[in-house]
Amino acid sequence: MLLLAGITIRHIQKILLRFGKVELRFMEPLLQPLSLDISSVKNGNFIVEPQTDFIFAIVGEELGFVGCCIVIGLLLLIVVQCILIGLRAQDLAGRIICCGVAAQIGFQSFINIGVATGILPNTGIPLPFVSYGLTSLISLYMGIGIVLNIGLQPKKYQ
Repeated sequence: MLLLAGITIRHIQKILLRFGKVELRFMEPLLQPLSLDISSVKNGNFIVEPQTDFIFAIVGEELGFVGCCIVIGLLLLIVVQCILIGLRAQDLAGRIICCGVAAQIGFQSFINIGVATGILPNTGIPLPFVSYGLTSLISLYMGIGIVLNIGLQPKKYQ
């Protein structure tokens, strides 16, 4: 309401500084819609959809550096385990599938973290197993299921 009249938050701050300790309680209902919580990335509307492509920024804000390192470490652990299962696979198809799933998870993680940190332009690739995207989540679950099935296959020729 005050913004339409040409009064900005800076004008109100100057008025309050000029009056000093004079109580301006009659203006409090007018100032409440103008109070913005811009101290956080999530609440300050700096990110359009925080639950999808920019979830790593929210993880960094809520959990800090240690939380980001834990998320990266867990994703790296999944990639390494997929590669190890692929190395122990009996046939070439199993090796290719395991390394392909590992490459998909590693590539998606690298791109998403690069986008969230501002290194890469926005591409719309979700963070594996963390973002809200259902299609990516289902395809990753199917890929991990196939990798686990390959890992459970017994050695045929020994």
